[in-house]
Amino acid sequence: MGDEKTGGKSWFTPADLNIKIDETAYLSMDLSASALKGKRSKVSTLGEHARDQNLLANCQRALEASRSAGAYVVHVRVALRPGYPEYGKECAPLWQRVRETEAYMEGTTGTQICEEVAPRGDEPIITKNTVDPFVYSDLDKILRVRGIKYIVLTGIATSNVVEGTARAGSDRGYVPIVLEDCAADYNEEMHRFQITKLLPMHSIVSNSTKYIEALRRG
Repeated sequence: MGDEKTGGKSWFTPADLNIKIDETAYLSMDLSASALKGKRSKVSTLGEHARDQNLLANCQRALEASRSAGAYVVHVRVALRPGYPEYGKECAPLWQRVRETEAYMEGTTGTQICEEVAPRGDEPIITKNTVDPFVYSDLDKILRVRGIKYIVLTGIATSNVVEGTARAGSDRGYVPIVLEDCAADYNEEMHRFQITKLLPMHSIVSNSTKYIEALRRG
């Protein structure tokens, strides 16, 4: 394996993968139109790092390869009701900021999945009002009834939904696989810290190229 280069610096060595396709689910998470394409929003820096990562193109490749190989595809999005009844006026800083900026309100571009990675056919959509998509949802049931063991994690932000799902999935007995180039954070420093320090404790960290190679091997 060779080192990946990001920003001219060699710091990440992706893991080789061996997975069983019929036990694998590809999770496309929180890839909203506003985060990836919005000009001004609370997550504008996510869009900047996503562009630096070439995230949308990488996610498209990984998603299409998953579909072609027969891996199970699940989409995750964030949506809250008008008035934010899910979170009171006194809540954690993340959700306080969501309230203040009126982000992720149902019916806005903040809740719409970017068209390049939009669901197709009967691919399920998990709608959440939390960081962790397992909380208050039927995601675990949907995966278990299909005998899923490996969950491939992609999306934004690395330090929110990707890490949260890796931790939660690991605790539930799944094997999380994080595709580094299919995730983005508020800046490169945060992303790199997650990929090199935190996520390796809870997941296998690889990239889209290694993942697609594994799919082809079956």
